[in-house]
Amino acid sequence: MMLPFPPTFGKRMEIWTTLRALSEAGHDVTLVSFHDPGQKDNDKDALTEVCRDVSLVPLELSRPSSLRDCFDRLAALLTPHAHQAFRYRCAALTKCVERHLKTDHYDAVICGEVFMLQNMPADICVPLILKKDHIAATILRRYVASERNLVKKLYAWIEYAKTSRWETSVCRRATAIMACSNHERDELQNVFPGIPVTMAPNVVDLEAYQNDEEEDPKTILYHGLMDWFPNQDAVAYFISEILPHLRRLVPDVRVVVAGRTSSQKFPQRFAQVPGVEFTGTVPDMHTYIRQCAVCIVPLRIASGTRFKILEAAALSRPTVSTRIGAEGLDFSDHSEIILADAPEEFARGVAELLENPLRRRAMGIAARKRVATDYSFPELCRALEETLALVVPAGAMANLSTSGGPEQ
Repeated sequence: MMLPFPPTFGKRMEIWTTLRALSEAGHDVTLVSFHDPGQKDNDKDALTEVCRDVSLVPLELSRPSSLRDCFDRLAALLTPHAHQAFRYRCAALTKCVERHLKTDHYDAVICGEVFMLQNMPADICVPLILKKDHIAATILRRYVASERNLVKKLYAWIEYAKTSRWETSVCRRATAIMACSNHERDELQNVFPGIPVTMAPNVVDLEAYQNDEEEDPKTILYHGLMDWFPNQDAVAYFISEILPHLRRLVPDVRVVVAGRTSSQKFPQRFAQVPGVEFTGTVPDMHTYIRQCAVCIVPLRIASGTRFKILEAAALSRPTVSTRIGAEGLDFSDHSEIILADAPEEFARGVAELLENPLRRRAMGIAARKRVATDYSFPELCRALEETLALVVPAGAMANLSTSGGPEQ
């Protein structure tokens, strides 16, 4: 939803690979995006390599748990609208899209986020494709299931109910929907039987993932945006529930948590835990993945598919994940990934890999082969072309080489 460059985390990576895939297929692409005032002008310049035009609409979101964020949540609670829908509603973005549609010819509009779909013009006259990288209501439902604080649980249940209704309603505007996994494609097809639902996987460009560094055999890595609550929950769950079991098996294990955080409040909760390091923002996540022996994904709240697993696999690093964490990815348990939900089972999976270099090497190689087969750049290119062929009239497909659609 924000400017997708640099592609340093999942959402940006998903939009960036989509833009590249469309451009490399010969389509002219116009990008309409929210713009955080903190993002640099040269970030926009990099997008001109794949986009004919880039239009930015300023949007400064409140920091999680800030006073403004609490006020926004309260304001949304008093309306029929879900908080996230309330948060991303933007008349200026709607006007920007309308201006493009009136001044140029477009054969399709691809909306890269369900919360942006509400900002599409009501009278849009070209096919509207929703590229859906997760199901928002699923994340809230899983949060409700895991939350122990009764007040937070009640609030989350209200948001879940509102989001579920809103998401179902707004998705009906789409001409077609692209899901990021077969699992979510089937779920969405059941909900929207009259709308074509295709599968366009999240992918990584294997050419950009070359492993030329030696691992630290005692280091495990969790990487992701640490401003996002599901990532915080995963790390807290690992440190409090899994790490004590792991230390009994591998006493000198080192845990690295890499990724941006806007506040030190969360890392400070674990300041007294030995052998745990929070890096904050890093210039190149690939370096941290290469240096670790095992990547961990102890997620309990998620939807869609995880780029962190694809990145680890692309760099031939094995992953131990919960089943929710690996949901939607067709990795084979015990040969391409280790799946474990119980804390003791998860700890054993990590310990087995740390103590067996040959096995983790073999699993890392097998995981990279899985990415090459199912989650590489050509797979996304093929899926996008198949979806466009479904909704754009056959005679207009030739025009797509000289016209494009706004991307969010």
